[in-house]
Amino acid sequence: MTSRAEAIDPITRERLVCPQDHGPLLDAGDELYNPRLRVAYRIDDDGIPVMLADEARKVDDIEHATLTGGAADDSDQNPAPVVVDEGPAEDDKIDG
Repeated sequence: MTSRAEAIDPITRERLVCPQDHGPLLDAGDELYNPRLRVAYRIDDDGIPVMLADEARKVDDIEHATLTGGAADDSDQNPAPVVVDEGPAEDDKIDG
């Protein structure tokens, strides 16, 4: 049986983005899922996605892990530190 997300016209599906962050969405059965914001948008019985931010459903850590195929963790809340490349160290500079 085809999910509602799979039944959306491919051209339409390609153009659908999250109304909140304008990023891509994952197919999640009868919903479209934004893993960045952890919200799901339902697809109604007629196959029409309900892309309204106030109707988006919050997704918990366990469901997020299931939908994304990853382990439930807090990596989104604690991103890796940013490393800034400040160029070569003083000792590495070539005298010229």
